This record gives sequence, structure tokens and C-alpha cells, in this order.
Amino acid sequence: VRDKQVWVAGDLTYASYTDGRETSYLNCADSIGGFAVTRDGQRAVLGGRDHLLRTVEKQNVLSQLATGGGVTVVEPYTAPFAGALGQQGEEVFMYGTDTGEIGLVRFAPGGAGELELLWALRDEGESAVNCMVAYELSKDGINDIIVGRDDGRLQIFRPAGDPTRPAEAESKHDEPKGAERATLQFERSVGESIRAVQAGVVSQPGYDQIVLCTFSGNIVSFSTEALDEVEEGDKMQRSKAAVDADGKAEQMEQELARLQKQVDATRAKLEKAVRSSGGQVSSAGSGIGFRQLQVCARLSLTPGDACYTLSLEMPIAIHLAVLQSTIPFSLVDSER
Repeated sequence: VRDKQVWVAGDLTYASYTDGRETSYLNCADSIGGFAVTRDGQRAVLGGRDHLLRTVEKQNVLSQLATGGGVTVVEPYTAPFAGALGQQGEEVFMYGTDTGEIGLVRFAPGGAGELELLWALRDEGESAVNCMVAYELSKDGINDIIVGRDDGRLQIFRPAGDPTRPAEAESKHDEPKGAERATLQFERSVGESIRAVQAGVVSQPGYDQIVLCTFSGNIVSFSTEALDEVEEGDKMQRSKAAVDADGKAEQMEQELARLQKQVDATRAKLEKAVRSSGGQVSSAGSGIGFRQLQVCARLSLTPGDACYTLSLEMPIAIHLAVLQSTIPFSLVDSER
């Protein structure tokens, strides 16, 4: 949403509105994984699960660019200074796919709306990209690319040189080499799927933080602050990390005590319901809510292994999974 303009996308449709009036509408052949809008709001870059990036203006598709997988994320790559975006009026976008590929694209010079691939980088684990954000962590005028993956990895990539110039290929038939244009600077696994990520100055003035949210709702933060330094004003001369850990432990103890009270109250209500109903208890009649657990299932093609990968995720530990299929299939060994 910008001022009076609104852009929306469903599973197969994209539309934009200005002051409540429809200004563009498009039906796509396959699901839309993500989209981003230009600074002037006249064009949009749609990422499709059919391995295509599309440039859309009103009802027209101006260009298409093939990717190495179904596109799951499209975000603007905005540099802090106009000079880092190359020529005046040039706009750069970053994308991620369900096969783990990330890349940068821009509108090719000439103003026709044609997309040009700057570079692409594949992931060895081929884990889907769920979220991306560009943020200047290094304070040198070039944004770093922060990536959250489906397998729980948080990655920070550092573009080399001018990230808006196309990487050179060995021949005109080869794709631009992503490894020569971006290097992995940081990687950490949080143990579950990352669903959202943002960066900025959050809780400590003068220090950048990366804040992410996981599938089960956990909020995790990474900071540029040196946490091994002694906390100012602490009588025990503890480090900042130790003070923070002690504070978290105290909060967890209070949270556990609150949860224990809830468990005791629910147990008492359940026992009362069992006694009054002769052993037959229903959630509707007893007033006890039995929460339906959310299950996230993903079936995606892994080209490197020539097979499909089925991923199941729940907010609690999974001890057993039962598979049922209407067609024959075989299970293959995997180290993941």
C-alpha cells in the first residue's frame, strides 16, 4: 500500500487499485509465489511457481525471465545511495526459489520493461527460500542480502563489487556465475522453518539486529553488538550475554509458573467433566478446548536428486508419519 495505491495478488491473479479504482488485472497460468512493485508504481515483477519472473504493466506482460525453480519470494533490492543502483531510474530486484536459488535481476537499459539477470546463486542443500530482505549491515553503501530458508537456515550474503552489474559468463550460452558476485558471510540454523525476517535498529540504539519468526511462532534476534563485553553498571561484572541470559531465564521461570497454573486449572475442569459424564468427555460439552495442531506439508521437486521431497512440519515433535498414496511410489535414502 502506498498512499492511494494498493497492489494485491492471489493464487493465480494480480491486481492493482488507485483510489478504489482498478488499474490493472492479470490472470496467471500458475501460482504466484511473490511480487514487488517499482518505485513509480507503474510496473510489477511477479514471481511464478512455473519458474518465471514476469514484468507486468496494467494488463500486459512486458517480458519473462526463466529461473532455476518455482519463485517463492520477490523483493526490491534497494541500496542506501542512488549511485549504488547504477544508472538513473534503474531498479534492481532479488528473488528466491523453492529449489534454494537466489538472484538479482534488473530492468534492462532501454525502458522496454525487459528483465536482465545480474547473477544467480544455487544452494547446495536445495532448501526453499521463504523470505528475503536487503539491509546495509556493513555500512559501506552496498546492501547485504539476508535469506531465511525452509530448513531453518539464516544466511547473509555479501555482494562483491557493484551488485547491479551483470556477472560475466564463460560463454554467451552460460548463466552468470553467482559465486563470483556474492559470498556467504554468515549462516546459522534455528532448527525450524523461517517464515519472516527483517533487519534494522530494534532494541539497542546504534546496533543493527536481524529479527526472524519461525513456523512455531518463536521470535529470534541476531545483533551486531559485541555481547562478550562487560555490561555497564553490573555489580557482578557479567558480560552482556550473561545478563541477557539471566533475564531470559527469569522470564521463562515466570512463564512456566503461569503455564502450570493453566494446566492445573484445565486438569481440574477435565476431572470434573469426567466425573459428571461417566467417563464420556467432548470438547463441546466440557468447555475444554482441544487445539487443532497446524501441519505444514510441502512436496517439491529436487532436481539434483531426481526425486520429490516431502517435508512435514508441526509445532510439536513428530514421532510417526503415515503415508497413503493412490499411485505407486518408492522411498529413497536421504542424509537430510
